[in-house]
Amino acid sequence: MGADANRRNNANTIYKRHFMGRLLIAIVLIGIVFWALRRLWHGPAPAASQDSEPQFEKTVCCARCGVHVSGRIAIEHDGRHYCCPEHLPR
Repeated sequence: MGADANRRNNANTIYKRHFMGRLLIAIVLIGIVFWALRRLWHGPAPAASQDSEPQFEKTVCCARCGVHVSGRIAIEHDGRHYCCPEHLPR
């Protein structure tokens, strides 16, 4: 009885391992198919252009408080930059 039960137990273990291997392969294949279909629907990712430089905005330092603000919104007065009208000299 012991050897027969052992044999059945080994067969069950082999079956479970075989099943888990097939399940893992199926999951990987489903993932690959999903990725390929997404790629077909959305097209390839746009390539980053080598010619274009990254767009950085120039910042300036407020002459009164020292905070850095965008050059677009900074207020210039007598060659100096200010972050807000309250910091302009009177």
